[in-house]
Amino acid sequence: MTEREMSDLWGRLEQLCRRGGTALLSGLAGSAKSFFLHMLARQVGRTLLVVVPSAEQAHDLAGELKTFLGPEAVLLFLPRDPACAEVRSAGSFAGLNRVLTLNALAAHPQRRNLVVASAGSLLSALPTPQSLAGKTLVLRRGEALELDAALRILVELGYERVTTVEAPGTFALRGGILDLYPPGAAEPVRAEF
Repeated sequence: MTEREMSDLWGRLEQLCRRGGTALLSGLAGSAKSFFLHMLARQVGRTLLVVVPSAEQAHDLAGELKTFLGPEAVLLFLPRDPACAEVRSAGSFAGLNRVLTLNALAAHPQRRNLVVASAGSLLSALPTPQSLAGKTLVLRRGEALELDAALRILVELGYERVTTVEAPGTFALRGGILDLYPPGAAEPVRAEF
């Protein structure tokens, strides 16, 4: 392939991605795939979805892409945990990953992300951004919220009640003190009612 043919091909691919089209990329081995996708993501200026055959390949590719684009720009979307009928178990790694990825996309629609997913991760129906927005518990200092209402919302969101909060997606209640570990947080938070 000549340099001109390669340039024309790149231009057509870039335009296709900007319009939200679909392209099949094959024949790139090793880090060439990551390099190509990183260049495309930088040029296109919108979120791109990259689908690979397996969850293991998605994990590996996402790791490689993070070295080019940074950890904030690459989102890994894993298949649903087969033990769960729906993404309700915030304590399961796959469920937590899916919720965090969807929340990141909904919270920052203007951000240019590269979402890496396995084919199996896209087989399940996904909630709409509007339904995700409605499934959020916001606690603000000085704002009144009934403890029973907060507990009900946490359970509906898939949080697991435990005696000691140690993992994302869990909460504990002792008297009027609520400890919870939100998905994506570096550490648990405490609220007093």
